[in-house]
Amino acid sequence: MNFLNQVEEFAKGCRDVTASLKLDNNGDVVHPDGPFTLNDTAVSQLCSFAGCTVKFFEVLKEEGLCEVINRVLKGTQFLLRLREQTVRGVLSTSYKPIDNIVVCRELLPHLKLSKVFGRVTDPVWEMLTDEFSIMRIEGVQRCEMNVTFVPSLVITNSEVGKAALNMRLAVQTREFRIISDPIVRKIHIGPYTGVLVEEDLVKAFKGLVKSLPRIDLSKEIQFRPIDFKLLHYPSDVMRVIFGMTKSELVEMRVASFPLRSLTQATLSTELSAHWKYILARDFFDLLLRFNYYVHEGWIIRWPHHVR
Repeated sequence: MNFLNQVEEFAKGCRDVTASLKLDNNGDVVHPDGPFTLNDTAVSQLCSFAGCTVKFFEVLKEEGLCEVINRVLKGTQFLLRLREQTVRGVLSTSYKPIDNIVVCRELLPHLKLSKVFGRVTDPVWEMLTDEFSIMRIEGVQRCEMNVTFVPSLVITNSEVGKAALNMRLAVQTREFRIISDPIVRKIHIGPYTGVLVEEDLVKAFKGLVKSLPRIDLSKEIQFRPIDFKLLHYPSDVMRVIFGMTKSELVEMRVASFPLRSLTQATLSTELSAHWKYILARDFFDLLLRFNYYVHEGWIIRWPHHVR
């Protein structure tokens, strides 16, 4: 199945409905075409509009009292993003989502990446979900200042409003992969998109290439027990990076890790695409702004990228 077939298959059964959101006592959406079931993302978004926690909503659902929420919403109109009979997103009617199928059909054809990367590969999906998608387009391998790397464009998007459509640059070597902060975000898709973003991409890519020689993987980073609390990773991700869970790490008086082993661990096949993406963003900051995060060998802060 090729790239476009994948997203067309993904989009089957998806549609949007603008309507007031009314719940029955079981927490389902009452609608002439319904009932519709809320998925976890939709529940979280609904709760933010209703001013309650997800836990409180779950209690109402258990007690058969979800109609109470209707008194708070008071007939407010929402954009309901549906897949079959499931609500995958509850958004403000002013929100203008950009679907992945639109990115494929209307954005990609207008991106002229040959100026940035030379020859490029076909796009691939590293991740494709309602909440978050990661698309990668690789350029040819380059050798700059004794660093051989594969440059790529990473486009992230959410169809349910959890992450704005944006473009990032990535480079991968044998020892690490790093992904920059957004080069272009909140893109207006149109016939001139490629022309408008090309200059920004070229400038950012040249800057990234010049920064690569600053990376020194021979250094070590020392952690005190309290320092591990700076890290926002779950235990299974911590185990892949550090070889131990967070609870095991905080029991150590002092722990020292070679930067090379940490960066190589972020490429592990044990990590999901989502966590590889987050780690690649974190290590972009850590490797290129090392002195900001590390002082005299000791970690003093840690990058924190959730999306």
